[in-house]
Amino acid sequence: MKNSLHNECQKERRLVTILFADLSGFTALSENLDPEELNEALNICFEILNRIISKYGGTIHKYEGDSVLAVFGLPQAHEDDPERGVKTALEMMERIPEINKALGMKLKADCDLGLHIGINLGTVFAGTIGSREKKEYTIIGEAVNMASRLMDAADDREILVSGRVFRQTRYLFEYQPLKPIHVKGISRPVQIFRPLKIKDKADPKRGIEGFESVMVGRDKELALLHNKAQLLYQQKKGGVVFVLGEAGIGKSRLYNELKRRIISETIPVKIIEGRCLSYGEMITYHPILQIIKQLFHISDKDTMDIIKQKVLSVCKKLLPHKDQEVVPYILYLLSIPLPKEFSEKVKHLDAEGLNLQMFVALKILLHMAAKKTPLLVIIEDYHWIDDASLDFLKFIFDTTENEPILLLCLSRFTKETHGYEVKEFFRKRLGSDFTEIELHVLSDEVSQQLTDNLLKVSGLSEEVQRKILDKAEGNPLFLEEIIRSLIDRGLLIRESGTWKASDDLDIDWIPDSIQEIIATRIDNLEPNLKVILQKAAVIGRNFLVHLLECLTGIDSLMMSVHLATLEELEYIRLLTKEPQLEYTFKHPLVREVVYNSLPKKERRELHGQIAEIMEEILVDRLDEFTDFLALHYANSDEKEKAIVWLEKAGFRAKEQYANKEAVKYFEKVISLFNRFPEVSTQDKMIQVRAYEALGDVNAIRGAYEAAINAYASIINKSENLILRARAQRKTARVYWHQSNFTEALDFLDKSLEILSDDSDDALLEQAEVYLLRGAVYEVQGAMEEARKSVEKTLNIIERISEDERVKKIRAKAYISLAGIFRNHGDYDKAIKRYEQSRVLLEELNDKQVIGNVMYLLGIVYHMKGDYKKAIELNEQSRMILEQIGDKKNIGRTYTNLGIMYSYLEKGEKVLDFHRKALQISLEIGDRRGEGFAYSNLAIFYLNTDEYEMARKYFYKYLEIAESIGDKTSISAALGNLAILYLRIKEYDKAEQHLLRAEKIIKELGNKQLLATAYNYLAEIKRLKHERPENALEYLNLAWDLAQGTGNKAGQADCALNFAKLYAGIGKLKKAEEYMEKADELFVDLGRIRLLQDAYYNYAEILKEIGEKKLAAAYRKKAEALARKSK
Repeated sequence: MKNSLHNECQKERRLVTILFADLSGFTALSENLDPEELNEALNICFEILNRIISKYGGTIHKYEGDSVLAVFGLPQAHEDDPERGVKTALEMMERIPEINKALGMKLKADCDLGLHIGINLGTVFAGTIGSREKKEYTIIGEAVNMASRLMDAADDREILVSGRVFRQTRYLFEYQPLKPIHVKGISRPVQIFRPLKIKDKADPKRGIEGFESVMVGRDKELALLHNKAQLLYQQKKGGVVFVLGEAGIGKSRLYNELKRRIISETIPVKIIEGRCLSYGEMITYHPILQIIKQLFHISDKDTMDIIKQKVLSVCKKLLPHKDQEVVPYILYLLSIPLPKEFSEKVKHLDAEGLNLQMFVALKILLHMAAKKTPLLVIIEDYHWIDDASLDFLKFIFDTTENEPILLLCLSRFTKETHGYEVKEFFRKRLGSDFTEIELHVLSDEVSQQLTDNLLKVSGLSEEVQRKILDKAEGNPLFLEEIIRSLIDRGLLIRESGTWKASDDLDIDWIPDSIQEIIATRIDNLEPNLKVILQKAAVIGRNFLVHLLECLTGIDSLMMSVHLATLEELEYIRLLTKEPQLEYTFKHPLVREVVYNSLPKKERRELHGQIAEIMEEILVDRLDEFTDFLALHYANSDEKEKAIVWLEKAGFRAKEQYANKEAVKYFEKVISLFNRFPEVSTQDKMIQVRAYEALGDVNAIRGAYEAAINAYASIINKSENLILRARAQRKTARVYWHQSNFTEALDFLDKSLEILSDDSDDALLEQAEVYLLRGAVYEVQGAMEEARKSVEKTLNIIERISEDERVKKIRAKAYISLAGIFRNHGDYDKAIKRYEQSRVLLEELNDKQVIGNVMYLLGIVYHMKGDYKKAIELNEQSRMILEQIGDKKNIGRTYTNLGIMYSYLEKGEKVLDFHRKALQISLEIGDRRGEGFAYSNLAIFYLNTDEYEMARKYFYKYLEIAESIGDKTSISAALGNLAILYLRIKEYDKAEQHLLRAEKIIKELGNKQLLATAYNYLAEIKRLKHERPENALEYLNLAWDLAQGTGNKAGQADCALNFAKLYAGIGKLKKAEEYMEKADELFVDLGRIRLLQDAYYNYAEILKEIGEKKLAAAYRKKAEALARKSK
């Protein structure tokens, strides 16, 4: 095993400095020499050059005639390899006279040789090439070619370096910039520089990045976090804390110190940790799954049955009465097959509903766990968080009020960092419950303290310490790694409890970039340890020991020895012992440097091996590891398997409503097909599915242009006419969402043009096209065309054998027709169609849609004025939706029940329904639903004359509507506030709010709402005793709009306002005509309660103008209606 590991270690990708030097004039000299003399002459020259190369730690890679290729960074890396290369070149030039003198003495002739040198810095592949019989160790890469071309471009006794070498060394050398040159194989001119000499005084070397460190200089930050932990326990006060800082600044060290204190002080807080992956933007819910597994003590070795039992057991203890609301969704998220009793909670939900229920379940679980023991939830490397996990955190921590959960996120802090917007959302949303801690570079004093802490007792000279501190520039990990590198190299020696610098310590050797520091340390590892570290790096930042053992073939005992050594050397650290042994790289960049050192071919092979091992050892849990398998296969040579697993991961993310992750997976599938066009025809169906799924997901996300482009790929590439027609229909749906109705109808026409045959698939697609055409016409207000299109759908499916697909389309058509009839005021026809759809949906057992149909039926009966029937249907809807756990729609039924009961009574029952709706909206994070609930609560308080409460909740509704940019709700909130101010006779405020609402409603183009606004503006003008013409102007506008849209409710309101206006100015005949019209309309609508109020209002006006007898008659009418309604 040792030999094989050692052989693998010889193949690497390395960042190296390459020096090509060629002897000028040697070709002419060699013409007069025989081969033996020529060989001796070359040896004299190269012996001098070789000594210089060796002096600066370079390696002579090969000789080519009178040229030498030297490499700095192989086999041993140095942090200052570019500097060494330039120093070597300068000294070579200085030694040219010595070369000529030695050569002249040997040849007994005058010699005038020169040198021209090229130096480049870049990544190369280092390994053996050749046949089995003859192999040669070499370096290959464009970086080598560039160095050779720089040498060719250099004049005699000239050194040319690339821009990359210049940037690394300009602080040390004086350079002359030269005119860019054109180099073969590179389209752009290449910038070149000529080094002249070492500067008399080097400039400061800045711009160093860094990582983890010993925790010093963070007393204030630690005290703040410690106080948060104490408040979490003592006062059950949660919150969100972000610790921000550049890589290596000490975020993890600060958290580890906090954790150590919590444990040492036995603060009763449960710590659960989720770590984001550097490649984790495509691993859905990775940190969240880690948290869940810790809550349930789940090991990666656990079987599905064991996991199921653990989830059931913990939920029974934590949630004795709510386990049914949580268990199905936790098991689903963990990719565990659901028992029959739980499957109903999942199978009827669409992706959005299921995603929401998972979030709700996790929220309940965390809150109940926190009630038992306060929770400290850690998200490490938050800047790499996946979008689905980001959405979950936003959902859970939307409020932290009265919840003993503290979220601590460790993140880099640039605005480009992933998740920055969510962090800012927390800041605005949580107020004082949000804390941000920024970690900055350490002062010189603290850096000195850190040096002393690392070395315990400092024995370094002031000069060495000063240079170390200058190099680190206050970054804790740089400082730590510099010192550790010096120790590893034996340049800092521990004697009698103190550290001392060795006599030959060269401070110029200290690393100047983290990559070179790590590479330098890794090169000092034993070959076996180096290969273990490399293979662990391919697995990921965190790696299961069992998986690493399978990958390397090393037994458990030997692996434990190797890992203990690597842990002692501080490359890795133990992550968890139970339920399964897992390690993590001490810092992500350590892992990245190690990973990048492997040749790409070897990386691909290892990714493939890892995926195959995972398939073997996790055979009954593959769904749970879909994301990991997709990523490993995607980075391997197994492209067919990569396509299969990436597609699975894409659809899994789509089902979980993790749309951004789904897009990335499907785009990767498409990218693989584009790169490897030799795929089979059968596999091309995967490509088409990927394009369609990509379009579907982007359409849901509102990324309409991307959706259209994805569908266009199917339209342009697929030979299948049905698929092309479907893509055109889906393109039309996107345009419909954009309100681009002309383009939508155009694409629907194109779809119909190619659906010429009478196959069932073609007819089904035609039916879908006409159904969508009906929806487009309906939005345009062309109700007759809409009805005809939907009926065309029904006619088409009559030609197809009845199956599940046909029933689904028929049900959708009935629902669509019902909506058209309802909006047209044909309530009986609407009810008939809804009932027809319900029969079909019951046959299909589609409970979610059945629940929604019952809800819609309730609305129709409510519009008819049959409130009891409406309530009955909404109750039935709620019971169905509760069976399947569809909380969002359950909340809507509570809202409807509250509204419907308000027409029958004003008691506690109405208030209770609205509070339940609000509670559900808060639980599921439905901001729009939350706004509606506040609005309905406000209306309740308005109707019970509790005006301050009404004002409070209306403004809450307005605040939410503005925060989410919901213009319809903004206009509704403003309108409701206007009604409130009308009620309390603050007419100017009422008018101000209505005028604001009018402007927004015009933007929306909603004629019904505009008619309502004009009605109220007319009423305000009347109450302010303005000229009657002002009120009449608004009333005429409202009447025209209400009549034009068939809005009978609007017409009834207008008729009543006309009656009140004309009565107020003494035109009783006209007033009575309009009052009769209002009476007729309110009765026709079944709105007896509103008619009762209308009589009372009209009676008051009649009384004011002295028509007491008529006023009394209308009061009697109102009282009669009141008695009847009771």
